[in-house]
Amino acid sequence: SALNVASLFLRDGTIILERGRRSRTEIRYDSNAAQLEAQGYTLAPDVPMVVILNQASASASELVAGALQDRGRAKVVGTVSFGKGSIQTWNTLSNGGGLIITIANFFKPSGGVIDGIGIIPDVFVPWTEEQQEARPNYDPQLS
Repeated sequence: SALNVASLFLRDGTIILERGRRSRTEIRYDSNAAQLEAQGYTLAPDVPMVVILNQASASASELVAGALQDRGRAKVVGTVSFGKGSIQTWNTLSNGGGLIITIANFFKPSGGVIDGIGIIPDVFVPWTEEQQEARPNYDPQLS
């Protein structure tokens, strides 16, 4: 899960905020929460880190990147991510159809919005699908 991955690189503190439909409802997920105690260590705490994102990076990858960026643990390089920070549930209707309802949203540790906005890179390196097709063995984000 995103919590487990982020907790490998963050010593303590908030990783993700979850807010329900009512703004009063807030859940903080942090790196020393009970479900994460099994980690017991921080991987390479003093090694500089870069997270690479593009417009297809969504959901859990945005939670990890947002937490590491927000907490100053990593620089984000690439393009703005997809912007999927919502928690949704599927409800089956009596006519056989269905309805997806957003029941909560995830936020960066600082409270920054992910849903509909994405993770804004610290270093913007554009790379389109057309460029990828023209140069399949080249990645400017790694250069």
